Formats: sequence, structure tokens, C-alpha cells
Amino acid sequence: QSLQAERQAIAEKLQKELETLSQEQIAQMQKDIQDKGKDLEFLAGKIQQAQEETAQRVFSENGAAMQKIIGELIQAKQIKVLLQKNETILFSDPAMDLTDDVTSMLDVAASEANTQSE
Repeated sequence: QSLQAERQAIAEKLQKELETLSQEQIAQMQKDIQDKGKDLEFLAGKIQQAQEETAQRVFSENGAAMQKIIGELIQAKQIKVLLQKNETILFSDPAMDLTDDVTSMLDVAASEANTQSE
């Protein structure tokens, strides 16, 4: 947010003072704007990478339990087709979303595991 604010401030200053600035000052401000943009892209990439790594770690830690729970829900709800949430879907019935069910069952399984380990 700070980088974005700095970039925006430089762009606004450049726009306001364009007629009074030297060519060198204009070039430097444009370079600063580009540098801030590159920094923002780099940080966005790092954030996305961290999110992906976290999601992968969570899935690897809970994958077996999640697969078991999803299997139970597929049988209980007689599900014929199951898609990942990030897949492109033209239509879906919100009542078919299993996210809350899976989360609740994972919580129960984790609670039971904690109780057994104590």
C-alpha cells in the first residue's frame, strides 16, 4: 500500500508540475514510477507464491483427512460430479457447495485427534 501511495504521489506531482520540470526531472520521475511499479509486481508475486505454498502445505498436511471427508460427503449426498471451486462453471446451485461441510468435518476430525493424543 505504501509503494502504491508513493507511486501515485509521484505520478500526481509529475502531472501537476510537468510544465515547470526539466527533462531530467521528468525522466527521473518516470523512472521512479516504473521502479515502484516493478517493486509492486515483485511483492505481488511474492505474496502469491506464499499463498500457494501455504495452500500446498495445508493440503499436504490435511489431504488424507480431506479426501476421506469428501468421500463420505459424496456418498451421503449422492454426488455425481464434483469440481474444484476455482474451475470455471457457468451455473451452480449454491446448495451444492460442500466447503462448509468439509470444514466442519475437518474441525471435528482435528478435535478428535487432539483428544486422542492427550
